[in-house]
Amino acid sequence: MFDYLELLRTNKELNDEQLHLIIKEEIEGNNLHNYVDNINISSNNNYHGYYFKKELCINPKRILKLCYACSTNELSLRKMPLHKIYNMYALLIIYHEINHAIQTRESTKKEDDAIHQIIKEGIELGNKDIKNYSFNDKLINMFFYKKMLIERNAEIMAVSKIISENEDKDFLNKEQLNYLKDYLKYLLKYGYSKKKNPAKTYYKLRGKLDEYNQLMFDKNKDLLETLSYGLPLNYELVKEVSNNLKMLKYKKV
Repeated sequence: MFDYLELLRTNKELNDEQLHLIIKEEIEGNNLHNYVDNINISSNNNYHGYYFKKELCINPKRILKLCYACSTNELSLRKMPLHKIYNMYALLIIYHEINHAIQTRESTKKEDDAIHQIIKEGIELGNKDIKNYSFNDKLINMFFYKKMLIERNAEIMAVSKIISENEDKDFLNKEQLNYLKDYLKYLLKYGYSKKKNPAKTYYKLRGKLDEYNQLMFDKNKDLLETLSYGLPLNYELVKEVSNNLKMLKYKKV
């Protein structure tokens, strides 16, 4: 396989051909040939990226706009060259969408544990025609997008993967690495408190607390995977992990 992480050390923005190559390599590396039929690098939509009906799309123009905003609003990124911000976010968004393809693959498995039920429930909502959304569905889509568990998982696993790969390849500069670590700490703690966990909050928003109470939680699940889906976890442990990311170990699903 081509080591595309070397591209991130260059002083240029990743071009469309390189973005396509990275996606292709990720499909190969994660054995997703049956779940991605089309790779689309296009600026003709309103998303940074999406995975829908076996199409994985990345929008360079939208990502660049995001980078301009971040370079203005994020203190830790203000002095960073724009191409460094762009390449970091492009990789993050590619990994995020690849994780949705992985979720789709996992949804085909005949397993009934909490994580597989959450994946199937999230994909069912994502595939639903917005015209058929319930009132609760519309609220989540408009105002509580970050509380959607499959989105939470896709983002946490994407950031974790970049940080993990950097340990071997050392392609991030200090500012990028610190920014991503801070972002991961925020994502891990988001939605947790002494009395709440993200999974229960999400099911409550969807009016499905009865379904939540029937989920079969596996206490032996990997810590990163548990946190990425917002499953029940002692709040003190959540805080401890957020302050010590070395407790987490990224691994392919």
